[in-house]
Amino acid sequence: KRNCINIYSMTYKVYMLKTSADTFYIGQTNNLEKRLNEHKNKTKKSSKYMRSFKSFELVYTESFPQYQLI
Repeated sequence: KRNCINIYSMTYKVYMLKTSADTFYIGQTNNLEKRLNEHKNKTKKSSKYMRSFKSFELVYTESFPQYQLI
């Protein structure tokens, strides 16, 4: 029996980051803390766009009860 995750039963967050160059990045995740650490540490899982900035600030989050295309 395979372990499967039903993405439609998870809570997702839409988030907005303001970069050190005063630009904005919008993303969605089911684990905000992990995702922010990926951006901060400029890992391969971070967006290529965000890796080019010195720093960022979380300026907005909103939770949704299930996965939604944005």
